[in-house]
Amino acid sequence: RALRFVQAAGLQDRLWELQEAFYRNQGGENSGWVTDELVRRLAGEIPGLDIERMFVDAEGAEVDALLRQAASQAEQDEISGTPSVFVQAGVEAPVEVERPSATDVAVALDDALGR
Repeated sequence: RALRFVQAAGLQDRLWELQEAFYRNQGGENSGWVTDELVRRLAGEIPGLDIERMFVDAEGAEVDALLRQAASQAEQDEISGTPSVFVQAGVEAPVEVERPSATDVAVALDDALGR
């Protein structure tokens, strides 16, 4: 549900602002924390975001198409879930970091950079 609103905010060039607001106020996965009240409160803190338009767009065909496109790209890129972290240095093929803790990412980066 949050993704639909984030994509709808993106139609107004406010995707990153709403995404960051959701992360700052994140509840438990699949716990129902993304309520209309929360979305309206967070969106109301973002200058230039038309909240009513965002609610309409979140249920519209354009957001549906964006979600299908993202899912298709993730499948094509063999992304199995989140978080997914890939490290690439130069022209080498990207390498997936299996357990993306900060330490694991640092090790992968050091390895990719030849340190």
